[in-house]
Amino acid sequence: AELDLVVVPSTWVENQPIVIREALAAGRPVVASRVGALPESVREGVDGWLFEPGAAGDLARVLRRLIEAPGEVRRVAAALEPVVDVDAHARELAALYAELVARRPARDDAGLPAHVRAIAAEHAELAALPARELYERVLHGLERLAPVLGIEPPSPAELLGAAFGGRSRAQEFIDDGAGERAWHAVVRESAEREANSLRERLAWRERTLEERDAQLAWLRSNQEGLENERKWLRETLEALERERAWLREQVEDRDRALAWRADQLGGLEREAAWRREQVEAFEVERAWLREEVAARDFQLGWMREDLGARLADLERAHARLAERLARCDELARAADELLAARGASAESLRRAAAQLRDGHALLRRAAQDFLAAVPRSKPAPAVTPEDRSAPPTGAA
Repeated sequence: AELDLVVVPSTWVENQPIVIREALAAGRPVVASRVGALPESVREGVDGWLFEPGAAGDLARVLRRLIEAPGEVRRVAAALEPVVDVDAHARELAALYAELVARRPARDDAGLPAHVRAIAAEHAELAALPARELYERVLHGLERLAPVLGIEPPSPAELLGAAFGGRSRAQEFIDDGAGERAWHAVVRESAEREANSLRERLAWRERTLEERDAQLAWLRSNQEGLENERKWLRETLEALERERAWLREQVEDRDRALAWRADQLGGLEREAAWRREQVEAFEVERAWLREEVAARDFQLGWMREDLGARLADLERAHARLAERLARCDELARAADELLAARGASAESLRRAAAQLRDGHALLRRAAQDFLAAVPRSKPAPAVTPEDRSAPPTGAA
């Protein structure tokens, strides 16, 4: 089952090898040498294939052709005829021998002279008689001839010994005739087998030729369709070429667009880098501003504390001033009373009181001007980081 065919590369004059019958019985074609009776068992293209005996190149050629065309091997294997068994083969041989015994050789005396044809006909008639009948005729003839010659007729045993002795000419003639007949039979059988093989090959060639003619007719009928298909394929190819050119232009446009976008992207990346640098600078500035705001907040707190302390000092000073003014008023009233009571130096005391009142008014205006001149958001002196931890000092 693992074989596709069987190779019998025999160079000996084979008759009917058993291996060929076994291969054909197993449904496997045979590749055999064209020698002896092998072409009778392996018919070219029917039971297998033949190659020249002893020619390795021809065998390689046949095997290479079959390897390249495995369908041929499957076709021959599927069409193999059943192998004839031994009994049927024996019956066929017996029928052939019976036919040969009953058949007389055909006479071919057309080319003989007229005076020889009668002798040839008589010779052919005698040659067709069985050996026993010929022997009996010879004995009767010798018995009739002996009295005429004045001799004793020989006995049948003496005639047989003389005729068929070890080195008798009759025996040699019989042996030569038997060998010649055997050789002619072999030649005739070989020629018949070759003729049968040639007839089978001719039939196979005729079938192959018919198949090729049918294929040729089919190819001719389809030639117009193939021409139309080729024209359509050519037009399709041209359309595809145009489409490919258009696609190539589209790809070039896309490449240019991609290059432009790459340039734009590079510019955007550079701008983004610049923006990042700006953001980093802004972050640094914002951190610095936060520090400045913290410093300003600290300074503002310090200024508020300082301003509160100064306002408290001013309020205390204003209270003391008010007390002193009140005291001055009391002194002025006391002076008026005293002047009124004393009378003599009233004028001088009055002038002194007027001067005192003028001084009091001047002092009051000075106090009011001082209070009005105190700024609510007076800028404080610059505060360094070292001063932030220093406690604010109040005005004395």
